[in-house]
Amino acid sequence: MEVPGGIYNGLLTANYRVGADGDWVATAGEMNIWLDMAEGTASIGGILPYASPDGAANSSIQFFGEADLADGQFTDPDMKVMVNSGNPSFFETTATTSGLLISGDDGAAILGTVEANGDPDALLLEGGYAAMHDARF
Repeated sequence: MEVPGGIYNGLLTANYRVGADGDWVATAGEMNIWLDMAEGTASIGGILPYASPDGAANSSIQFFGEADLADGQFTDPDMKVMVNSGNPSFFETTATTSGLLISGDDGAAILGTVEANGDPDALLLEGGYAAMHDARF
């Protein structure tokens, strides 16, 4: 498969719940992935809007990861997740992301999923993304 290296970005949609008894929140943000085809790696970053359950803070859920490319796909089972950064209720957890590289005559994209895999009493999160190749980078 011929997939260009470079920057891929696009919409990330997710549902999350903070705390074992928290309300489910539907949200949308963005996922950015840099494919280094020479090294065979994917550097992953994403962000979602976040509202703390007590209403005291509006911040973000941020994702950071690194994965090896193999057979047109990647998985990072230990992606770092930072929730409500810069606020007193800030915490970190982990997530898994998987991405599938696709290409065609009109361009290339990455379709993927994100799922929190840390403490389920801290954060439950499931989402998906479609990141398109940006030929400018």
